[in-house]
Amino acid sequence: SSKTMLYKVYPQFKENSKKTVLKKGEWAGNGSGIIISKSGYIATNHHVIDGCTAINIISNGREISVTVLESDKELDLAVLKAGLETTPLFISSKPLFLMQDIFVAGYPFGEKLSSSLKVTRGIVSSMTGIGSNKNLFQIDAAIQPGNSGGPIYSTDGQVVGVVVSKLNDLVMLEQYNALPENTGFGVKITSALTLLDFAGIPRNTYIRETLLDEDLATTVDAATYLIKCDRS
Repeated sequence: SSKTMLYKVYPQFKENSKKTVLKKGEWAGNGSGIIISKSGYIATNHHVIDGCTAINIISNGREISVTVLESDKELDLAVLKAGLETTPLFISSKPLFLMQDIFVAGYPFGEKLSSSLKVTRGIVSSMTGIGSNKNLFQIDAAIQPGNSGGPIYSTDGQVVGVVVSKLNDLVMLEQYNALPENTGFGVKITSALTLLDFAGIPRNTYIRETLLDEDLATTVDAATYLIKCDRS
């Protein structure tokens, strides 16, 4: 099925598949998130925060508790709120297009690899996801566990999507006798607008057509956060 072919790109640090052996206060998994307004609203995936008893983001080396405002399992999106003001990555008002140049930012493998932001680049490979899902689009930028919930953004720094999954290597090898290469998926940011409306965030606070005031790399680094989830 299409679901088994997809691999959600966030790591869950568990000793075995049946039961977590983590103690209270130890973090069971992580993903990435995007600050989309100066008031501390964050977009990420539903699966990154699903089942969490506590959610923190890492900001300048310190952990900040966040609350869940809205979450949609079907779209696999969630809106969080942190008590901080910072530089956001604004949402694009322009439609995606095939072969569009994009970047992906996030924290693959969490802090296990390093605490710094990682960025890869690619193009929009397809305007739909697996099963011709129109809420998704396909990218060829490299994504890894921990990238879930991170921004997919255009060359002018506008968020066009949220990283959500990639093809499951083992399932594809079993079913097609081939390993997939550079086949990742994002949720179109246009699909997130209704959820942001439900969260009570005015669209004029996160949709901007103006160019970035700061250097793109500086802004992306300031607006992309590691999300830590306690499922104990």
